[in-house]
Amino acid sequence: MKTILVVTSLLLMAIACTDRVSDDVRDAETMRDAGAASSDTGLIADSAASDAGALPDVTDASDASEPSEDADAAGPVDAVDAEDAAGRPDAVDAEDAAGPLDAIDAEDAAGPLDAIDAEDVGSTDQSSARDAAPPDATAIDGGATAGDAACGSRCTGCVPEGPLVVDSSRAVRHSSLKMDGAGKTHVAYYDLDSHELRYATNAAGSWRSVVVAQGSDVGQYASLGIDAAGHMHIACYDADSSDLRYATNAGGTFMTQAIDTTGYVGSDTSLALDTAGHVHISYYAIAEGLKYASNRSGSWRTEVADATIGVGEYSSLVLDSTGTVVISYYDLVNGSLKVATSTGAGAWRRSIVDAAGNVGQYSAIGVDRANNLHVSYYQSSSANLRYATNAGGAWQATTIDSGGDVGKFSSLAVDENDKVHISYYDATNAGLKYATNAPGGWASSTLDGGDLRAFVGQYTSIALGAATVNISYVDVVSGELKYIARCR
Repeated sequence: MKTILVVTSLLLMAIACTDRVSDDVRDAETMRDAGAASSDTGLIADSAASDAGALPDVTDASDASEPSEDADAAGPVDAVDAEDAAGRPDAVDAEDAAGPLDAIDAEDAAGPLDAIDAEDVGSTDQSSARDAAPPDATAIDGGATAGDAACGSRCTGCVPEGPLVVDSSRAVRHSSLKMDGAGKTHVAYYDLDSHELRYATNAAGSWRSVVVAQGSDVGQYASLGIDAAGHMHIACYDADSSDLRYATNAGGTFMTQAIDTTGYVGSDTSLALDTAGHVHISYYAIAEGLKYASNRSGSWRTEVADATIGVGEYSSLVLDSTGTVVISYYDLVNGSLKVATSTGAGAWRRSIVDAAGNVGQYSAIGVDRANNLHVSYYQSSSANLRYATNAGGAWQATTIDSGGDVGKFSSLAVDENDKVHISYYDATNAGLKYATNAPGGWASSTLDGGDLRAFVGQYTSIALGAATVNISYVDVVSGELKYIARCR
């Protein structure tokens, strides 16, 4: 069955080409023309090819008969109406789309858990004088970063850090960063050279990295979570078997297992934990659409959240204070940003958030204290960073940054004052950018790069410390995993 699916998907991808391959390849060609090393360019092209999950622009007949959940819900600031702007109503009914929960037993799917001892595979200490070499962050106006000006009393004792190199010996992709309760930083990422899932932390005082999973091509789309006990939980894609995989060190050493092996599944992962420590994962399946997996019931179970072919890439998952699961994702068929909300018993309510042009790639979702949702994403038709929220009741969307080709690889966090912080990539100037509305209105700044000397700022992941904004990201030419912290 997988053979039939992959042949079909390859034929479809030959017809419809997404930005995921062309963006990185175009960046690589630019660097090559500027005299960059061609060997690194090859790595960029390889990474982009592995990311491609493109499907053709086809319409689902079932969509034609079902209206969107709420026409006003798709009404961004740009006066986008769900029916008029998207041209099609929302997704199919959750009952028909998902059907009953599909129970998956980890033992049967993956065989015995594969134990990997971090000590046995070795670790590397990446903290050195080299880390002090990169210049300090520069803002657009040449002054403090956007968050520094509004930092106030929180910044007492706050020490900015970086940009610094966390891992310089690898061709890194797909970083995911989280902060623990002690203010230490943890990053899961993919090593393109050795096809390994890796994990790095500065919890011991200096940056150290270990192998989490090896022996196959595993680790793309790594997404990290930390439970209340400080244990790591990582979801990622296994490219060798085309499965969704999960790793944790809750037992002392990292153990991995396959969670979903039904067809070509597991890319575009996003992981979050609830207050009880249960794991929730959103991901993309080529033949099924947007999927969701959780061990909340005591064993791993999966279900389809939006059963439309071509829907579900760039997924991002969050849980609100009631434990409700909400997922933002891209609808390739209609070129729109959508949100799916779990309503229980395998049912999902879906809404069109923004359909102004081709929007919704690189989505990242967060929730505030009032359970209002906040989403950052890329508008490929205008090459802008967009932001949408339902804090006012109906979804409202606006452009945050339109200064060149900006907004890819966006990552979002909401602070204790319900202010939003977004990291993203500036493809025009090849730099890492940061935007926040903490000062009152939206302000953006360049934190690293931006001078076309290096392609830094892809695969960003943002998390908030007690007084800091913390971001992991990648220099795709050198292959380095980088990190920066700024006062907020």
